[in-house]
Amino acid sequence: MSHCYRNFILGGFVHGQPVLVTAQGTYTDMYLQAWRPDMTLRWEIAIPADAPGARGSHMCPVLDIDGDGVDEVLWGERCISLDDGTEKWCADRDTYRGHSDIVQPILDPATNRWFVYTIRESDGNVSPRVALFDDRGRRVWGQVDKGHMDMGWTARLSEEKRIVMAIRIGAKSCGPDGRFHQNRDEFLFDAATGRPATLPFCVYQTLPVDIDGDGCHEFVRGIPGGNGDVLDRQGNTLGNVGGTALFVGKFLDRPGEQILSYHPDGLVRFWADLRAHDSDLARRRFTHPFYAHNLRNGISGSNTAVIAGL
Repeated sequence: MSHCYRNFILGGFVHGQPVLVTAQGTYTDMYLQAWRPDMTLRWEIAIPADAPGARGSHMCPVLDIDGDGVDEVLWGERCISLDDGTEKWCADRDTYRGHSDIVQPILDPATNRWFVYTIRESDGNVSPRVALFDDRGRRVWGQVDKGHMDMGWTARLSEEKRIVMAIRIGAKSCGPDGRFHQNRDEFLFDAATGRPATLPFCVYQTLPVDIDGDGCHEFVRGIPGGNGDVLDRQGNTLGNVGGTALFVGKFLDRPGEQILSYHPDGLVRFWADLRAHDSDLARRRFTHPFYAHNLRNGISGSNTAVIAGL
């Protein structure tokens, strides 16, 4: 049944007017509906299981990808207008029909153009498994020939340099004790070129977070099964949240981003760096419409790392 019931709620703007989107389905049949502020139906579309192109994703970022004042939603590798439900493009429509685990917009500060990073879970023999597309859905680079890609992110290491991450797994299991991934391979690439990159620590079960407000990312190892350590870009431990890091972002009116965690004692906690100071780079990021929209949309539990693409 999980192939049918995956439900999403998100929102964006069309020339300043808010649009609410409800959506169902991830792996087979998919449906999207858009609603006006008075909750009358604006549009609806259905994408049957046998339609060409990719299935959905566990992330549904909203952005104005072409700067025309109309937001789009990235529904899997499909770019859909919030104005009328028109599909503006579908990446690799004729060659890939699987489920894209991660779909992550990345803004290039040099050109102010958006790119889309994706890692692919199903249809495991279709290459590439990891890819970057431009703002018209054209592939810029692709890596990894085959396999089940599960989990990934993008992170800013400096004002100019971004890297992207993907995990390939051989198998996974889920139960009351948690989720476990076996036979893992880690991949890191330069976001702009697709060339291999490195970090001096294991990136499995990490999330990027700008905890000190310098505009670049540190990392918290706290997705379920992690140990809660907060690491700098050299792999040094900065602290420990003592629980499972669920979400990161600028939730509080204080410098830097914060970490939302939950704990075995039932408490939910926010963690912040008391010495943080927002740089100009960080302020540009935190005040960008994409950041605000997708931080809000993340409250639904999806889009865990979407804001890191800015």
